[in-house]
Amino acid sequence: MELSLSKLPWYGQIGAFVLVCVGAVFGFWKFYVQEMQADIEARQSRLTALRADIARGVATARRLPQFQADVTQLEQRLDMGGIRSRIARGESAPENAANVAALEQRKVQRKLRNARWKTDHQVTAFPSDGA
Repeated sequence: MELSLSKLPWYGQIGAFVLVCVGAVFGFWKFYVQEMQADIEARQSRLTALRADIARGVATARRLPQFQADVTQLEQRLDMGGIRSRIARGESAPENAANVAALEQRKVQRKLRNARWKTDHQVTAFPSDGA
């Protein structure tokens, strides 16, 4: 069997050429263009996420001078009250010790009460057979 395009009429030759071209375009689209489009979409979503991160960073950088001014102001207030020197030496106010002891005692009492009331929040389940 001998295959030859020259034996086909002119419209058959053009039809065969069109079929080969359509197959080539389909193969190119299927195996190359779709993969590239998926890669481009992934990169665009990554770029969008990076731009959002950059925008947050720029917004934070714009607030930085105000934050530094607030820190400076708070440091000055600490220095004026003499609190910084007490913190550095490890001193604490004597009234805090009594407050901490009272809080710890309340915490122990609360735990004892909660141990007795543990099942108050549970709800009885409905029977599964509907009876």
